[in-house]
Amino acid sequence: MICSRTRRIAVRWNLVLMVLLTLGMLTLPLMSLSRADDGAASQPSTSEAGNTIAEGDHLAITVTDLQGPGVETLTAVAVDQNGNVKLPYLKKELAAKGLTHMQLELSLVKALREANLIQQAQVSVRPGSKPTTMEW
Repeated sequence: MICSRTRRIAVRWNLVLMVLLTLGMLTLPLMSLSRADDGAASQPSTSEAGNTIAEGDHLAITVTDLQGPGVETLTAVAVDQNGNVKLPYLKKELAAKGLTHMQLELSLVKALREANLIQQAQVSVRPGSKPTTMEW
């Protein structure tokens, strides 16, 4: 009985992850398929070297309790040409360019509180990977 319940839960999570991947709301880091002599893949971006967020950076943003108690919502976003990020659960864009990941976390906590979504949000901002397309 427990085994079949566990299996159903695992199948549901797999389905949720596939939907998020399909909608582009989640990216998974993939190993670079470039040749070893191609140094471009191993070079850090300007923003990684300077520890601040720049245009075109890809970020993985996790918000705990947004969709329910104990539920982590992972959103993959790219910083647009204006230096902003747009999150599906917020009406306004957030300025990200020039901020550290910690500063963006604090800005997001404030925006979630002002939008009356979460009063004491737990937020994590990490460097993300560029969304990839899969060919079948």
